[in-house]
Amino acid sequence: MKDRAPFKLITLFRAHNLLLSVASFVLMLLLGEEVISNWIKLGSYGILCAEEAFTQVSAKVHCDMTLLNITPFRDLKYTC
Repeated sequence: MKDRAPFKLITLFRAHNLLLSVASFVLMLLLGEEVISNWIKLGSYGILCAEEAFTQVSAKVHCDMTLLNITPFRDLKYTC
């Protein structure tokens, strides 16, 4: 193995980063749409304090964003 050159994985890493960036952007748009529609209906105070501001759609998008952002770090315990 010492005589071999390292693998060239730059294209694979770039494709992975592009996929994560596009997915994050789409989820940001979905969450932004939900927040703006609730803000128009409930106002600034209502969006922070009213129970109607919490919807299943916003919870699902928030969970998806969290999972998407944690995914690249799932194998850190094996590399440290």
